[in-house]
Amino acid sequence: MAYVIADTFIVQFETSKKIHEALKLFKEWNPNTTPNYWMIDCSQTKTSAIKATFPESLIALGDFHREQAWERWCNSKENKADKAVLPLLRRIAHAKTGQGFVAALEQL
Repeated sequence: MAYVIADTFIVQFETSKKIHEALKLFKEWNPNTTPNYWMIDCSQTKTSAIKATFPESLIALGDFHREQAWERWCNSKENKADKAVLPLLRRIAHAKTGQGFVAALEQL
């Protein structure tokens, strides 16, 4: 699988409305293009805008941001997560097969 940057835009304010406006322009300029996948950081604002513009697209969280979110969650004192949780989560994310995924999930 290859990833291709299909568009880049800058908005003055990172709101769902402004992102949606930019995505609508992309859609208007490229009427025959419907991205199958989006890889974004952990942002409900972006997720909402993408779903509103391209409801059939799948949204994935990039590895860096997934790892960052997990580390923050595991290291948060209020979650009281055991130090063993993060390596178990990583095994799930790095599983190469469906069987490996299930095995890692069962260990968690």
